[in-house]
Amino acid sequence: MRQPIILLAVLLQLAACTPSDPADSLPPVTAENCEPEAIAKIKDRKARSQFTDLCLRRNTFRPSPKREW
Repeated sequence: MRQPIILLAVLLQLAACTPSDPADSLPPVTAENCEPEAIAKIKDRKARSQFTDLCLRRNTFRPSPKREW
């Protein structure tokens, strides 16, 4: 009876140690890291796509001044 419980506990510990989201391992979004050569070094396709999106959106939105024509 104790062996299945111990085995279940070990399996739960292993499942808890799975790798985290690829976004956690992405480099910081900087001008150097957003160069095409640096982006090409990211092996995971999903992470590369997510990082490219972050590079495209790294600037903040500033509305243009209101003009009274």
